[in-house]
Amino acid sequence: MRKSPSGKETGRKRLGLKDRLSLSFLALCIGITVLVGGAGLFFGVISQNSYILAQQRLVAHRASEEVSDYIAEKVGILKTAIWMVDMAENDPVAIRDNVNGIMGISGDFRQVALLDESGKVVGYASRVSNALSDNLLALLSGAENAVRENDVYFSPSYIDEGSGEPMVVVASAVKDVFGRFRGTLMAEISIKFMWDLVGGMRVGEGGLAYVTDRKGFLLAFPDSGRVLKGGDVSGLEVMEAYRQGDLLSDGGYAAISRGIDGTLAVVTLVSVGLPGWVVITELPFWEAYAILVQEVVLFVVFILLLYVLFVAVSRYLSRRLSLPIVNLRDAATEIGQGNLTKKIAVDSHDEIGDLARSFNEMTGRLKDLYDNLEAKVEERTRELEAHRVEFISIATHQLKTPITALKWNTEALAENAAELGPNSRELVGDIVKIISGMSNLVNALLNVSRLDLGTCAVIPEPLSLKESLQSVIGLLQPEIERKRLDLAVSVGVDVPGSYDADPQLLDIIFQNLLSNAVKYTPDGGKIDVSLSMSDLSVVFRVSDSGIGIPKDQQDRIFTRMFRADNSVSAEGTGLGLYMVKRILENIGGRIEFVSREGEGTVFTVTLPEKGMPARAGTRRLS
Repeated sequence: MRKSPSGKETGRKRLGLKDRLSLSFLALCIGITVLVGGAGLFFGVISQNSYILAQQRLVAHRASEEVSDYIAEKVGILKTAIWMVDMAENDPVAIRDNVNGIMGISGDFRQVALLDESGKVVGYASRVSNALSDNLLALLSGAENAVRENDVYFSPSYIDEGSGEPMVVVASAVKDVFGRFRGTLMAEISIKFMWDLVGGMRVGEGGLAYVTDRKGFLLAFPDSGRVLKGGDVSGLEVMEAYRQGDLLSDGGYAAISRGIDGTLAVVTLVSVGLPGWVVITELPFWEAYAILVQEVVLFVVFILLLYVLFVAVSRYLSRRLSLPIVNLRDAATEIGQGNLTKKIAVDSHDEIGDLARSFNEMTGRLKDLYDNLEAKVEERTRELEAHRVEFISIATHQLKTPITALKWNTEALAENAAELGPNSRELVGDIVKIISGMSNLVNALLNVSRLDLGTCAVIPEPLSLKESLQSVIGLLQPEIERKRLDLAVSVGVDVPGSYDADPQLLDIIFQNLLSNAVKYTPDGGKIDVSLSMSDLSVVFRVSDSGIGIPKDQQDRIFTRMFRADNSVSAEGTGLGLYMVKRILENIGGRIEFVSREGEGTVFTVTLPEKGMPARAGTRRLS
């Protein structure tokens, strides 16, 4: 947080000098690198893109040339065969022989028909039937009209129902030596060869090539099944460009668009020419631009490496520039937080070095003053604590005698309460309870003061742990029965029959833990008490189904005068667990607990393996 001139913290976080220097140098280096490298990459992308598109157009042109050469060959054969036709011949047998001779010129001719100038079929030949096919008959009229105008006619492609192969009809005008139209020679040609052509054509590793007619219907595709099913690619972007005439001067078109399978690819189209067919090639985008992608990745990696280098260099330079000032600031901050042993280490021999030496001298003087003051405060604190404990000890000791006498007198009065009236008897009973509580509090305070002063004597003697436990339980038995508590007591067979312990200290431990369990367990609850051995140590455990201890107050349970929020309604001094813990610390034992609010508590006491060690003192606990 940043402080304002008034000393208040503002919401903005201030960057340090070292960070500002690092960021400035880093931004400058990265900006220059990205600008220069990005410009090179940009022009490289443009150049590479043009190269890739040109390469794919070249591939498509080669395929187009192969298709064009095949078509040109068949047209050439058909035009040559015209010289075998004598339209003045009236002998049907001679005409049939001529047509059959034309049929034999090329194995790709499926059917051949000769029409006179009126459009009548004067001769025909077929490899598949004794009559012309319906497809050929349907094209007679259109073919005759077309060759009168253009000399050569190509029909739309179609699939032969018998063979399942793609077919096209080529027609050429028959003219006499004076160039006058005398008839039409038509041939049905199988273009299945293009299936083999596109199947053997390699377009990269994962690309493909195919041929369509001007409407976009497939003529040849690596998977011939798509051709037989009447595959339609008229919706491709390149076909739309072809229909609109948006072709380059070489009759080609290339673009990055969706291919026939819907994947992104470099799609190239080249027109075959006379038939009006097109050859389309597709190269997957990631294959076409693999080298470019590698260059981009390498550029990014290069930028990242430069970034790391620039960060390291900028941090080093900024640290070298700002280190003396940062050291001075950090040391001053530690000194301000009370670490007067901190010395400012600045090796420079300039004004900052002089400032650092002045700081060190000032810190040394402050430390001497602080050490003297701290020693006096500690000494005075110990004196006050000793006086406090001694006062509590004297006060409780002085209060103990009159309270004890008052207790005896009220108890005697209570024994003769039959002579008093009902209200007086109730009043005497209340007084007995109050005085008993005061007596317990005074005794507890007296015991605590002896533990705090270290004057508590520990006088161990051989005794039975089981009998001591049963004795304490006997004192609590009336309350256990009144609350109908389910008490289960377990004493392990390996618990020693004789154990060296101070009986008073042992009774305090047993009584405080058991009385708490009884006090804070609701009527009808359950209490489990056990004595057992663990690693040669005696373990005393008390488990109850009582109110438990709130989780946020469990760390204060062994402090003086502390009572949990859910236990204040019950009688108590808040000193019992504190005394138990201090006693166990004095004799080398320990106490632990696990508790859940509303479910109960388990206290575990571990007594020393060899019994309680003897300890000299002025008083024993009461």
